[in-house]
Amino acid sequence: MYGFLLTIYLSIRLFGLDRSNLNANLWSTLLGMGELGMMIAIIIGYARAFIGIALFVEDWRELYGTHQENRLATDALYGIVRHPAI
Repeated sequence: MYGFLLTIYLSIRLFGLDRSNLNANLWSTLLGMGELGMMIAIIIGYARAFIGIALFVEDWRELYGTHQENRLATDALYGIVRHPAI
């Protein structure tokens, strides 16, 4: 439970990032990108979150439709993820 926080704390000390003038997150500071890197990471994170939510909604519709028809879900992502013959 404390491993992640301890890793961040030790990484800050190890890389000498314990300055008071940091204005971005740890990864963008480690990569030397500053606030621009933080904004890029935020945009990528939001895009991944919205894509994940869209996939979840689409798969939920697929499962609901197949449940109503009383058949196995083999279309959309379920045709790729699981073996349809099983």
